[in-house]
Amino acid sequence: MAVGDTFGRRTPGSEFHDRLGVCTAPRCDRVYVDVSPNGTRRFCSTACQNRVKTAPFRARTRVE
Repeated sequence: MAVGDTFGRRTPGSEFHDRLGVCTAPRCDRVYVDVSPNGTRRFCSTACQNRVKTAPFRARTRVE
């Protein structure tokens, strides 16, 4: 499936070409359109964001 097909026929040459991104979470290769006002989205979903941010928290608070 082409990127243009995924995002409703918005091709990389359209006004949204600079808003396409790839999720930065490990083991995730999803592509998303960043619709945030400042264009700084890093994750495709809150599930990926929570997984990435929870791992360091658990490592810091783990009692050994």
